[in-house]
Amino acid sequence: MYISSLIIGNLLFILIFTIFFQVNSYKNSKMIKESVDNTNKIFEVSFSTEFLNEDICSREFEEKFNEAFYFHIRKISDLEKALGKDDWRVLTQKKIYSLAQINHYLVFKKQIENCGLNKKILFFFYNNSKEKLRESEVIGELITSIIIENKNLQVYSIDGDLDIDIIKKLIKKFEINQTPSIILEGKKPISPRNINDLKNYIEKN
Repeated sequence: MYISSLIIGNLLFILIFTIFFQVNSYKNSKMIKESVDNTNKIFEVSFSTEFLNEDICSREFEEKFNEAFYFHIRKISDLEKALGKDDWRVLTQKKIYSLAQINHYLVFKKQIENCGLNKKILFFFYNNSKEKLRESEVIGELITSIIIENKNLQVYSIDGDLDIDIIKKLIKKFEINQTPSIILEGKKPISPRNINDLKNYIEKN
């Protein structure tokens, strides 16, 4: 009787573990699929300006473009929490997303030039290594606080450690000597230590 109960107990444990694993696997697969689909949407919307002559100054275009862009930010964050920052699936998605960000940046620059937008562009090159993670998180929190106050700021957060040539070229172009760092386009990069450092940098530039 004891042995039977033990076997049944073990079988129930294995069954519960298997179901839990499959549910988590399904959720993770679903998140990855949503991220991939949404990345495609970002490129589709931006390419429509080139091939379909869509008006980049229209409210409709802005809503479609930003909806896809900011949705993906949330999905990357969800994947990092579910799978870990160093998981190959997360890193692959971040590489694709980084290209989507750069694509968004190029279109957004056109909007500033052609649509009369009063916006500043800020790049945040963060670092997810154990030594730099907390510092990156602190600067990220400072930027979040600034965005709430300053609606005229467009921020692109890029993992400076990703093995992508275009990111390496951007870091070289902006003369980034260390990560984490922030930079307003055309200005010198800094690594702000507090909210006043960040505010002063943005206001003076």
